[in-house]
Amino acid sequence: SSRLRDLERANRAKADKIRGYREIIVRLKDEFLRAEADRAASDAENRLRAQHSSNKVEQGMLLVSGDELRELRRRVTELQEGLRLAREDLDKARQARERLTVERQQAVEQLKQTEEVKSKAESLTNTAQEAYRRVRKELEDSRRREVRLKERLKDFVDEDGQVTAKGGAAKELH
Repeated sequence: SSRLRDLERANRAKADKIRGYREIIVRLKDEFLRAEADRAASDAENRLRAQHSSNKVEQGMLLVSGDELRELRRRVTELQEGLRLAREDLDKARQARERLTVERQQAVEQLKQTEEVKSKAESLTNTAQEAYRRVRKELEDSRRREVRLKERLKDFVDEDGQVTAKGGAAKELH
């Protein structure tokens, strides 16, 4: 029972962790989309500037400095790495949850088996106690009969062990 509670507690903790990872993924996705939207707006703004500035751009082409390009690539790489790590953690949490579910099912089955064994043991104990009471009563009845028979025997035998006249012919009881 305490093992079952521990498994349920661990399962809830894993579910909370999975929820946290989902929130992280959503935030990363939102950040990525914002970055892409900012980049698209920046690209559009740069195209407009480039179209008006003939000394930087040929008609229809956008110039991005090497530093800006490296920064954008770095941010995309960070986002991809964050998503990869979140997916790995999510997979690990899912596997752990599945393992805990299996362990919980096993614990429940073991508990059922233990309850069955306990029930059988209680039944055997009750049967044994009833038999003990019955044998005890029979023993007490036998002792009472023995005492009565000894008392009756005293009426037929004298102090020397000789059968008295009440008991029939005189015989020695040795």
